[in-house]
Amino acid sequence: MVQGFFIPWYDFIKIGISNTMDIPKQKTSYAHPRSPRADGDDTRSHLIEVAGRLFATHGFESVTSKMICETAQVNIAAVNYHFGSREGLYRATLLDVHQHLANLDVLNQLAQAPLPAQRKLELIIRAILAQLGDQNWRIRFYTREAIAFNDIFLEIFMQQTVPKSRVLRQIFSQISGLKEDDPKLPHIVLSVLAPCILPLLVNRKAITAVWGEKTFQPDILAQHISQFAWTGIQNINTLATVTSKETANQ
Repeated sequence: MVQGFFIPWYDFIKIGISNTMDIPKQKTSYAHPRSPRADGDDTRSHLIEVAGRLFATHGFESVTSKMICETAQVNIAAVNYHFGSREGLYRATLLDVHQHLANLDVLNQLAQAPLPAQRKLELIIRAILAQLGDQNWRIRFYTREAIAFNDIFLEIFMQQTVPKSRVLRQIFSQISGLKEDDPKLPHIVLSVLAPCILPLLVNRKAITAVWGEKTFQPDILAQHISQFAWTGIQNINTLATVTSKETANQ
């Protein structure tokens, strides 16, 4: 991935669906955000990004409204004007991250799309790994706050994650051929998503110093994880049967 180039994962999935189904694609711009105007939505979006980067570096508890406004180069009252309080800005930043990491509408589109199971699996994996670009402050921010954990984080987490987990269960049921209430399904979801998320969390320079630059090339990594996951999913029922027989014979 070219440094400075970032495709939101939900756009990646929509592009993948369009390519597979020969649906005319809308033109999408991935240029760097332009300098925000000192009004309306531009200022609000600018404050969310600036606050998110500061939260990712210092943590919510250590970042003041003054720090945010000075870094964003806006009036000191901007945070209260647009979000009501620093906590309101924190809440808006968490919502922004959830929308970028997993958009419910796009998950529903993927669940309803008439795509082969293996293609759906590949799209999910490639979409997550496409976030290995330089805007991963969202990943760093979310990881830091997940560890710190507070009431606002928990509230947004439950509000955003529960409905998405239901759709993910539906998608992985389609991919695996298992029923949505099969107890093996959550294990499959975790087994697929965890290797995709880990590269977003670790220090890239440290890992490439040990394993080489190709380790973190999204296309190569996505191809490997997709093949590895697909093979495992295809054999999950066979392995479960073998394990059951071995247990019964003991």
